[in-house]
Amino acid sequence: GRCAGIPRANPKCDPASGWRRRQDPDGLTCVLSFELGQTAMLEIRDETFGGTFPFAPRYHGVNGFAMHFVDEGAGEPIVLVHGDPTWGYLWRNFIPPLARRRRCVVPDHMGMGKSDVPEDPYPYRLHHHVANLESLLLHLDLRGMTLVLHDWGGPVGLGVATRHPERIKRLVLMNTWAFAPWPGSPFPRLLELIRSDRGERFVLEKNGYVEPALLGTTHHPCAGRATSRSARRIRPTGR
Repeated sequence: GRCAGIPRANPKCDPASGWRRRQDPDGLTCVLSFELGQTAMLEIRDETFGGTFPFAPRYHGVNGFAMHFVDEGAGEPIVLVHGDPTWGYLWRNFIPPLARRRRCVVPDHMGMGKSDVPEDPYPYRLHHHVANLESLLLHLDLRGMTLVLHDWGGPVGLGVATRHPERIKRLVLMNTWAFAPWPGSPFPRLLELIRSDRGERFVLEKNGYVEPALLGTTHHPCAGRATSRSARRIRPTGR
């Protein structure tokens, strides 16, 4: 089923939400921006969040949307795959030291971070996320990869690994699992609520999931607040 709790961004960029879709001159990259009043505009593509995410934005067109990724350094590739409700910002402190010795690739899942949102219908099921990541890694022709997988990045990244084991050198698994059903116990009540109609309104209209999820599951409060602020700036309304 759909990845539990992954926010379904507004695909039509509803003017009431403040989101606008702008086509870059290259004809490929759709950049989303949030319009504040009539003058100020936050450009997601070039936003560095106060210099804490200074990496050049790169995009790969896949399955009807532009998938953002960071590609820093050279050598043996390390791919860092985030979970939910985070984005590549989660790995911001890992990228510089890793990139000094390796090629460090950090994608954003569709509708998250600096990636575009897809058109209707909402293709947010696990096999779509696997196909998106697979397309990116094959496009980059990465071999001998180390996949570092966190949270929902686990089922997504492991889906790619089972399709292309010859390209994988190592797996680093962090707070994750290897299959779509919830492992070993009943589905958590919180996630059941989020998947309900009422829960979806709470997530999309009030952005009620990001901060509780991050602040309630992060060991270092400052790190949780920083990641939460970056997510709120990218999706101020939860869309």
